[in-house]
Amino acid sequence: MSTSSNTTDLTANHEDIQANDDLFADEIEDQYNINNINLKQSITDSQVNDDDMYRIIQTKFGQLDRYNFKSELLQNTDTDDLKPIRSSLFELTKKKEHVLLESRLIERTHRENGPSIDEKLSDDIYTLFNFLEGNLTSNELKPLISRGRRNTNAHFDTGENSVHEVLNKMTNRETSTQGNSYILATLLEIKQSFNENLKTLNDKIETITEKFECEMKRLLNVVHDKDRQIYSLKTELYDEKEKVTHLRSEIKLQSQDLKDQEDKIRTSDEQRQNVFNKIINRLESIDGKCKTLGKNTMSYSEALNRSADENIQTQTKSANSELDNHQSLHYENNSINSAKRDHVYNQENTMTKTIMYIHTHDQIRWTDRFLQNRFNKYKHK
Repeated sequence: MSTSSNTTDLTANHEDIQANDDLFADEIEDQYNINNINLKQSITDSQVNDDDMYRIIQTKFGQLDRYNFKSELLQNTDTDDLKPIRSSLFELTKKKEHVLLESRLIERTHRENGPSIDEKLSDDIYTLFNFLEGNLTSNELKPLISRGRRNTNAHFDTGENSVHEVLNKMTNRETSTQGNSYILATLLEIKQSFNENLKTLNDKIETITEKFECEMKRLLNVVHDKDRQIYSLKTELYDEKEKVTHLRSEIKLQSQDLKDQEDKIRTSDEQRQNVFNKIINRLESIDGKCKTLGKNTMSYSEALNRSADENIQTQTKSANSELDNHQSLHYENNSINSAKRDHVYNQENTMTKTIMYIHTHDQIRWTDRFLQNRFNKYKHK
């Protein structure tokens, strides 16, 4: 909704209200003329009675409250008119309430600092009229009834001529310029009040329109902010989806790499196990050979030792047997000593080789145990 459209709508509404105001004034004037015609027809009736007076009061003032009833009645009558009206309504009251047949109305007088006679009479008329309408009870009529006995010879101005004159006077006053002025003044007052209310209503509408436009702007700003937030969230969501897709791809690749590495590790384990088995078999073979070689070496050393001992014993025996012949056997002794030295040298060389072989065998066994321990640790891991 824009401000220009609101202004156009308010202008159109104001024109419609102004037209309705003029139409309302015309209807009131037409109704006023119709009422005057009806009043004239009632007044020109050949038999004007109390019922006619009651109907006229009912038509002109019956819908008003106490204050407006009395105010309108006083504006259209005077004291001489109020008394016949009160008497006429009281006659109808006595016909309705038979216990009041011998009663008479109290005589109204003016007291200092008190209500005027006209005000008292108009209040009595209002009370009698509402009793006839059924709005009051007979107990509420007691303030209007005189406590003295009725004087049958007394003359009251309740005759037809008096009522007829009052009706003519009220009708003529209603059709006079004063009555028209009163209606026009009332219409002007209504129109002024209507215009004031219209202005107040237009101000309220303008205020509401401004508040509505401000609220619409605020809501539009909120909507724009929410749209930006939604767009930002969508962008972030798209980025997060891209990241998730990328991570899934990386996880898939890493899973494949991990699988390949597991295959390699499994193959490597198998290869290491095969190599280890080969090493174990080789070490066992070497150990067997070393044991065999050790046995052979020990047998050879023992044989050499026995052979050397036997040779030494033989040579010792020969040397002892031939000691007596030193000269003849000098050359032979020298040869024997040389051979003995050679034999001892060879024996020492053999023992050295045997010791080196035994040392090598110990190193091989130590290496075997070391590799076995390392293999067990690796296998445990």
